[in-house]
Amino acid sequence: MKSTKGFRQYQCLFLVMYVIAVIPGCVSPAEEQISSEPELPSEEVVHEEPQVPETPVQPDSQEPADEPEPEVPEVPEEPPAEPEVQEPLEAAGEFVPTEEVYRETFQDIDDYISELNSIIRNKDYEQWVQFLTTKYKESLSDPAFLADISERPVLKNRNVQVDSLRDYFTHVVVPSRANIRLDDLVFLSDQEIEAIMVIGETRITVYRLVKTQEGWKIGAF
Repeated sequence: MKSTKGFRQYQCLFLVMYVIAVIPGCVSPAEEQISSEPELPSEEVVHEEPQVPETPVQPDSQEPADEPEPEVPEVPEEPPAEPEVQEPLEAAGEFVPTEEVYRETFQDIDDYISELNSIIRNKDYEQWVQFLTTKYKESLSDPAFLADISERPVLKNRNVQVDSLRDYFTHVVVPSRANIRLDDLVFLSDQEIEAIMVIGETRITVYRLVKTQEGWKIGAF
């Protein structure tokens, strides 16, 4: 009985060992395939931002290349011009007084005209005639000249007839020459000058004076 009991215990032990050895190999192919597949990593949801289309970069406008400047032909230098040789003013018929001569003459003529104005205002014909050159007295006494003066509107409208040098003095000189003013002198020569009166911007030659042995006298224009 003991041997039989021992034999059964031995069978049970053998059976347990067999089951342990065999069961691990009895896995179905499907299960083996599933278990052998590697696990896939879980995919992360990536939120992609909308891409803004890039503005195409315009190529830089290329400035036109500077054109080469045309070559300027060299101009041969001209020899320096010779200075103009100006003729002396006296040779050209003009006279330029020194500052001292101008100043002294201006003072003399200014006094001369002031005296003449006084004579005219006083209607002193005899004195006035003494201020005239002989040639000027003759030209003022010419009948053709006096007839022309008589036709001037200023006299004709008043029915004034100028027949003599005295008439000329009375009707022309007295009304127009009693307030003459000297503003400038023009030297025609060292013996002849023009007395200038400036009215506004107009220069008027009121007298042409000639230097004689008796002093300055009124000459013909």
